[in-house]
Amino acid sequence: MVAVQARSVDEQLRRRSAFPYQRIALVSHGDPIRGALSYFLGAPLDLFERIETSIRSVSVITLFENAPQIHRLNDVPRVEDAR
Repeated sequence: MVAVQARSVDEQLRRRSAFPYQRIALVSHGDPIRGALSYFLGAPLDLFERIETSIRSVSVITLFENAPQIHRLNDVPRVEDAR
């Protein structure tokens, strides 16, 4: 899981550098998402399973240079919102 977390976080930071001031959507499986979220939340990796990632859930993070900011965590849009 350490390697999965490292790859996920590295890719997000790489994309932040490649596309500064852009909104980027990344789609993945639950474990890489939970690993990255635990990293950006500052939570130890051994607690990553406490973060739920539901199917279709959306988490939003702003990766500022000095610190990330979590805006949404595991937010599942309602079907009515998609119309």
